[in-house]
Amino acid sequence: MLIKSHTNRYLEDYGILMPDSTVHLFENGAMPASRCKPISKVLHVNAFWVKKDIMVKCDLADTTAKKRIGLQNHSSLKENQGMYFPYIRYTKVAFHQGSVPFSLDLLFLKDNLVSDIEKNTKVGSKKRWEVDSCDGVIELNGGFCAKNDVLVGDKIAFFAITQRDLDEVEKEVEKEVEKERKSGGFLSTISDRMVNNDGWA
Repeated sequence: MLIKSHTNRYLEDYGILMPDSTVHLFENGAMPASRCKPISKVLHVNAFWVKKDIMVKCDLADTTAKKRIGLQNHSSLKENQGMYFPYIRYTKVAFHQGSVPFSLDLLFLKDNLVSDIEKNTKVGSKKRWEVDSCDGVIELNGGFCAKNDVLVGDKIAFFAITQRDLDEVEKEVEKEVEKERKSGGFLSTISDRMVNNDGWA
């Protein structure tokens, strides 16, 4: 399972929680889970290309069962949607098309760099794609790499999103709205009209 640390020391670092309660953080390495608490489950990961205007929102395949299924229960992906498979450094991995009903681009990652790419897989293919040293894989729609000029050597920054993160953002938005409302600004007018049901849904 993918988790994120919320301690000051390991803030924003995330990694794989193992059955023996060891956490393999991607930036700070392996340690007991107790050292990086509080922790929370990662809901999804946003992948940003460091030198390109590309962002992909990734669902997670962060357990053995989820990795086995992958995208096989998806009928399609949105344009900037993918699935992220995290691994402990450095793992030999093997992927196949399985029953995924659409073509894929596969990005094999090592140290946040694209180390290998498999483009435009064929539906129904029995071929296997193996990489000896890997710490993550992203599956995308076939043709994504060509359309966005994704290349071996591209650097990707990952941002793990948890429910705690979403709750904190919501609180910050509520504070800003209240601040703006009290100051009599534009958001105040919107807020008052919504409260009074003055023609706003």
